Amino acid sequence: MSNFTFNQISIWLLIFGILGCRQPTETVLISSPSATEQPDVVIAQPVYLTDQLDQEWFLVNFDDQGSKKKVIANTQTTIQFSTERLSGSAGCNRYFAGYQLENRYDLTIERIGTTKMACPNPVGIMQQEHTYLQLLSQAKAYYIRDGQLTLYNEDKVAILIFQQQENEE
Repeated sequence: MSNFTFNQISIWLLIFGILGCRQPTETVLISSPSATEQPDVVIAQPVYLTDQLDQEWFLVNFDDQGSKKKVIANTQTTIQFSTERLSGSAGCNRYFAGYQLENRYDLTIERIGTTKMACPNPVGIMQQEHTYLQLLSQAKAYYIRDGQLTLYNEDKVAILIFQQQENEE
């Protein structure tokens, strides 16, 4: 009888060990906001971060003191998430930072570092870069839908909106 119990315990330990080694998934939690209201947090479908975030995203709009602005023409501001880091172009300079995903949709971006180049052209690129990096440091949540990544601040205001790069075929 003790040999039978030992075998049962060994099998259960093996099963729990295998289940514990599965890759965790993240869930995006947010509802679709109407035109006049900010989004409320609700449960949505799971998103695999490695499949969704591990690519280059291109900034298309950002919040500038309460109004949405488009990125300056012929410039690229990007973000790319990888394991425990994010990086990209802020328009002129390259940047990098640590990040953490918590509670399935919360995002914390920390220790943003940049290169130190100055770009006089196009006009306004350095101000746009400064605004972008400030907004990036304020990001507290994210949502991905229809090829668009949106970062939200703590007040649930969409502050940075990115698009996936279109595949050229």
